[in-house]
Amino acid sequence: MAGNKIKAQAINLLSGLSHNLFKNYPSVYATDGSDPLWYFTTNCTLTEEDATGESLTNPPNERVLKAVTTAADGQIRQAFNPSTERLLVASVSVLSGGAWVYVVTSGTLTVSINDSVSGVLDSVTTTTTGSWVYLEVTGVTIGANVAQFVFSHSANAATFYVANPVLNLGPSVIPWSSRGLVYREAGATLVTGSDPGGATAGWTDLDWTSVTSLNTVKIDMTVAYRNTTATGDAILVRRYGSPSSGFPAQMFRNNSTSLYTYGQRPCLVDDYQRMQYYSEADASDSEELYIGLFGYWEWE
Repeated sequence: MAGNKIKAQAINLLSGLSHNLFKNYPSVYATDGSDPLWYFTTNCTLTEEDATGESLTNPPNERVLKAVTTAADGQIRQAFNPSTERLLVASVSVLSGGAWVYVVTSGTLTVSINDSVSGVLDSVTTTTTGSWVYLEVTGVTIGANVAQFVFSHSANAATFYVANPVLNLGPSVIPWSSRGLVYREAGATLVTGSDPGGATAGWTDLDWTSVTSLNTVKIDMTVAYRNTTATGDAILVRRYGSPSSGFPAQMFRNNSTSLYTYGQRPCLVDDYQRMQYYSEADASDSEELYIGLFGYWEWE
């Protein structure tokens, strides 16, 4: 057992020192003022914003996370589960984390690495307001549960910003770089010959969790569609939770009554691996729809 732990530590250290585990910063989804996803909040709202638009001077990155607490000790956090993070070994891996923070409201801003059950493992604080401060927590051995990287503020209605967050394996914090994606081949058909029911049925949810992974960001799909009653209608596909305006959906239009297959097309999913589809057809039309999977992109 001891030998396995030493081996795991060595592998993790070698492969993880240049690897930022922090997910979705800058966000692959968000526009200003929207939820960037892949975060959890408690007594806090979170959006991603443009630093210039927020009148922040000398920002480390033009894209910033904006947190506004709705109660004392409101927090934002990301979770890193050893069962889904290939580099993490429960009770063995050593993590270091850091970020630039800009605190607007007086109080104490805390950055910590936590265990989801036992709580704070190590933390650092600042009371500085009105300027960027770099905070880091280093050399923390994770617990037996889900590791968390947490930003919290002691005051209610407090505003703070976060830029260039890093969480990595090893005894010190590495320079910031965004976490990339890796492609995994997979095959499955989740919609098989169904009739989506036309426009009156609205958007239908489609969850890819069972055939992808909990770190999936985007799927590589194929769509086959026909309407034997009318021509010219389309199937629309989008990420789950996309606003009704401003985020155009992919459109698969069939101009004949024959079944037409569209090749590999990417589609973003949310942080619960969901997308949605919608039919422009009349409810009385006879439709046939297939949606299949070629592969998916997940956090590397």
